[in-house]
Amino acid sequence: MRNFHIFPRLYSSVVLEEGKTKQINLLIIQILPILKEMLKIDELVFSTLSFLSLIIERNSAFIRFYKSEKIIDHIFEMMKDANLLSNLNIIKIFIKLIEYQETSFDEIISMNLIDKVNVLINYDNGDNIIYTEYIIELFYNLLYKINEQKKAFAVNMDKEEFKVNFFLCFLCNF
Repeated sequence: MRNFHIFPRLYSSVVLEEGKTKQINLLIIQILPILKEMLKIDELVFSTLSFLSLIIERNSAFIRFYKSEKIIDHIFEMMKDANLLSNLNIIKIFIKLIEYQETSFDEIISMNLIDKVNVLINYDNGDNIIYTEYIIELFYNLLYKINEQKKAFAVNMDKEEFKVNFFLCFLCNF
């Protein structure tokens, strides 16, 4: 009888899966510029958005590459087309973008995501419940990120200074 326990990693499916995952991730990184170009072809927009959404749902770390390849910027431009405002894949990508830990509050502001989410909220998509559910999730994630920033801001501030700023902010809104 052979002792297969001597080479446990050789026969490990975990090692094989990790290797496959790395290869797939490298392939995805290589095709992102091609996918960005495919977004510019009207006939391929919907299937490309679907593929981009699927990638990001499986591994949100690709947000970093979506940003560096300017795919996110292109999607923002695509939102100017009313036909694409109700595209669930765009909303799914937004959700992952906002959820992503490396997406800072300052980035949310600089990308003008609050206004973009507001456009999606105000878009009349009829009685599409799925659209509404995704928009609610998107809005919730955005509010969560804002709240986390507010907590960090409040923790670093003196209690009296916080009260004064809160009061001034309250007065400015009236």
